[in-house]
Amino acid sequence: MLFMNNGFLVINNLFSTEETELIRKHTIDYFRSGGGFRMPPGFAKPDWVSDPSLKEVRSIVESKKMENIISNIIGEKVDFVGHSDLHLNIRAGWHKDRLSGIAKDFEINNPWEKVGNETMKIYKIITYFQDHTTNNDGLEIKIGSHLTENMNFGENKRLKTNSGDAILFDQRITHRGGYSGGYNRISLTMGYGVKNLFFEQFEKGTKHRQDTQNKNKNPGF
Repeated sequence: MLFMNNGFLVINNLFSTEETELIRKHTIDYFRSGGGFRMPPGFAKPDWVSDPSLKEVRSIVESKKMENIISNIIGEKVDFVGHSDLHLNIRAGWHKDRLSGIAKDFEINNPWEKVGNETMKIYKIITYFQDHTTNNDGLEIKIGSHLTENMNFGENKRLKTNSGDAILFDQRITHRGGYSGGYNRISLTMGYGVKNLFFEQFEKGTKHRQDTQNKNKNPGF
């Protein structure tokens, strides 16, 4: 299966133009009014789905039934793993979405090991609410890098997404995002997974990470 081999899949036009414009407006207004916290050069809100001020955004996102989309692609039932991040004008270097920093102690089992018949099956859907076909600020991934812990493995590929497109990826894939400035770059991430011991560890670690970040108003990495 192409998704399992490559570790990512672009879902075109997941959000309509009207939905995209509404999410952009609500997000920009939210951060301008003091929501979230500063994460230079932009702003971040971990666990955004729990903030009543973003209920309109949550309503639009939930209408997409992300769990069903992922389940149909991987052929297994997935559930929300508690990961939800909303970013404005953020850039990040190469990384894998494993538990690290303030959440590292919750990673009991290595994401690439097998425990009995259980393996890590956690996936993220990230949506960009602006066009990235004419700049280099879209998501860049290393193809197939979810299959190994090696950060240097895989051919680099920059995804040229349109506004409202979403990218589904195995959370172990090596990836990064850019921000060249001069406009408002919005990214919204949701995490889902197949329930097993890896799911439980990631769910607990993610809750700790998001709660700590929101309490301290600092990314804490």
